[in-house]
Amino acid sequence: MVQGRVGRQVTEVPGIISSLKSQGQLAHNVLINIGTNGTITNDQAEQVINAIGTDHQIFWVTAHVPTQSWQNSVNAQIKKTASAHSNVHVVDWYQRALNQSSWFASDNVHPSPAGNRQLTNLIASRIAEVNNK
Repeated sequence: MVQGRVGRQVTEVPGIISSLKSQGQLAHNVLINIGTNGTITNDQAEQVINAIGTDHQIFWVTAHVPTQSWQNSVNAQIKKTASAHSNVHVVDWYQRALNQSSWFASDNVHPSPAGNRQLTNLIASRIAEVNNK
């Protein structure tokens, strides 16, 4: 199940998670790709993790949004959250995408087709790495 929307903020995520859970549609592996469009506080990150629960593996994609001041704080928060929870795993898109301008549209934020392939490969590899341990 994919639940996406352009411009989504972290404050919307716990409600979406609750809805998916109540419908029996929350998968064992949960991918979170939030942070490109705004900041994430520690409390907000904890609300997301608590909504998902410890019986799921959570994969949180770091933000690549060099045009915004919150990029580094969002990525630091994602890493902090992962270090506090053994079932939260960083998918470090920020690091992978550094200096790869051909992977992005002219805004250097939205992935091009080549960037989408790179991001998809990174996500799949990270999920496989964790699940094959």
